[in-house]
Amino acid sequence: MENKKISLSDLFFEIGKLVKAYEDNSSIVKEEKDEEKLYSINQVIQLYPLLSKHLITNAINGGELKVTWIGNKRYFKLNDIDDYLKQKQEKVVNSIPETIQSWRNK
Repeated sequence: MENKKISLSDLFFEIGKLVKAYEDNSSIVKEEKDEEKLYSINQVIQLYPLLSKHLITNAINGGELKVTWIGNKRYFKLNDIDDYLKQKQEKVVNSIPETIQSWRNK
């Protein structure tokens, strides 16, 4: 029998290649990659013209909007933006009373 000597670094490279091949072929990982797309604040403002940097910053500081920091830049998932907008819309709808009375109705 012939003994092959393999260095530890070569072994790690082979393991890395196997892991990468598994991730490329795994459908679960592909779904997560598609869902994990992040958008910068400028891209979010282009997609949602009613939002501004000021409103987004206030939502982040208030803990109402999830943000991913990469370096000094803020990135967002569209699902989080949609959830934030739905939450704001529900707040507005719930704050309007069922019957609005004024001094004229009395």
